[in-house]
Amino acid sequence: MTTASPIVALRMASKTYGRGNARVEALKSATVSIQPGEFAAIVGASGSGKSTMLNLLGCLDVPCSGSCLLAGVETASLAVDQRSRLRRDTIGFVFQGYQLLERMDAWRNVELPLIYRGVPPPERGRRVERALDAVGLIDRARHRPGAMSGGQQQRIAIARAIVSEPPLLIADEPTGAVDAATGDDIIDVFHTLNRTQNTTVVLVTHDERIAHRCGRMIRLVDGRIVSDTPTDARRDAG
Repeated sequence: MTTASPIVALRMASKTYGRGNARVEALKSATVSIQPGEFAAIVGASGSGKSTMLNLLGCLDVPCSGSCLLAGVETASLAVDQRSRLRRDTIGFVFQGYQLLERMDAWRNVELPLIYRGVPPPERGRRVERALDAVGLIDRARHRPGAMSGGQQQRIAIARAIVSEPPLLIADEPTGAVDAATGDDIIDVFHTLNRTQNTTVVLVTHDERIAHRCGRMIRLVDGRIVSDTPTDARRDAG
């Protein structure tokens, strides 16, 4: 049986910040592969290297040594604009702070990435409707962020991330600003996207309970991967 190529992978990737006495090894010889269709969580205490790993996997930064491959492309060999295009075409991002534009309603917030891409209006409309329907908020399309709860705003942010139909979603503490019940609802949305659209999901979380709801848990301590194991969620799915 042929094994699929990873959608994103680190190979002995290290990242160092600063010089001399201020030098910090944020990530140390990390090797990890994320296969298409996986749902993985990166966990660890503050300062463990989670954000650094997320930045490398998300093509927002490049390693000081080792390699990072996104969709089979070595990111460190690309110019900044090439990395930007690869990131745009491959990844949807979801952030803890939502980053919605307050002056625009939900529809316009979700539509914005398609406008930047030059997608024609009729196709934009179809995609926005699909994305809002996927997160269960088509009825809130004409509401502005300030008229929605935190959980609803995060789901609108997820719709914006998936409207371009990227194969990979990267989420940075997506449940960090909401209560536990709302956080579970957000993870349910990710599960639905993962199951019905085969969207690969990688999220960073400090919440062990949320991490156990993902299919795989990658744990970092002091910049090193100390464990990489399936969770009960994957075993139950299997």
